[in-house]
Amino acid sequence: MMLVIRKDQIKALQEAAELAFVDDLIEQLRYEYSVFNGRPLAEQRAMVRNGLQRARQYGIEGKVSLRGFLRFMCDIAPNFDEHPAFREILQNNDIHPTRKISMIMAEVDEDDIEEAQLMSREDAWLE
Repeated sequence: MMLVIRKDQIKALQEAAELAFVDDLIEQLRYEYSVFNGRPLAEQRAMVRNGLQRARQYGIEGKVSLRGFLRFMCDIAPNFDEHPAFREILQNNDIHPTRKISMIMAEVDEDDIEEAQLMSREDAWLE
């Protein structure tokens, strides 16, 4: 007897895995970053999902890289990716997506970080 998994079952499994990943990220980030404090779980999930969506638009998919992207959102600005120095790396298709976060850490300087912080928009968490 062959096991057959329907498309709707696969989709349900993927959604459950994504929700588990989102909740895992929230669990880690809310103890380190005050931006999550006092917000309902539904809003925290929306914030993290938005961050994952922002990261994925640059081809970033791996859990470690996605987590790194969200940490940049918390540490620097929720819209750090709008700053030219960050965006240059994130949009560069010659850089493999698994290397983009480490490239940012190696290439972006303190002035760029400060500029991105000045450009920070809290509403970017829920765009």
